[in-house]
Amino acid sequence: MTNQATKCFTKWVGDQSVDRWALFTLEFPRFTKVELWESPVRAAFKQLEKSYPKSGYKKHRVRTGVPVLNYVTILGGDRTGGVALHAQGLVEVLDDPELTRLTLKMESAWKSAVTRQIRHLGCDSSDINMNEVKVWVRELDSDPSNYLAYLNRYEGHDLGFGVNKVMLSATMLTH
Repeated sequence: MTNQATKCFTKWVGDQSVDRWALFTLEFPRFTKVELWESPVRAAFKQLEKSYPKSGYKKHRVRTGVPVLNYVTILGGDRTGGVALHAQGLVEVLDDPELTRLTLKMESAWKSAVTRQIRHLGCDSSDINMNEVKVWVRELDSDPSNYLAYLNRYEGHDLGFGVNKVMLSATMLTH
């Protein structure tokens, strides 16, 4: 994709009415192919949408037509460069001063999604070392465009650069 598309994408994210963003990274080194990532990341965010926002907040968002939770997911990594594929991005923080609830809910959702994907692939989920299923969450303390520029950088032949790396099926923002 062009640099212009990346600029438009960055502007779209910046135009969201989000008060606080957190950075996240989801890892599972056994997902070594790009096509293995979409389904579990999408499933993890669907579960997160159901479990993280509190009920009153969720009802208000649904009633007003705003996404229950804003997030954007971008694939990262470069297998030829020795960096395992992973998902990373921004997720909205809702009434969670220390990010405790968000971190716990993301860990639970990601572990559950990885387990389901492994079963779907015909593998025995008892073979999974849950220490391989990792989630990092931390507060974004700057303009989201700086972090998005970092995420959209070139990462090798697996992913390329820019909006080519955005996982649209695991991105929920207003239009």
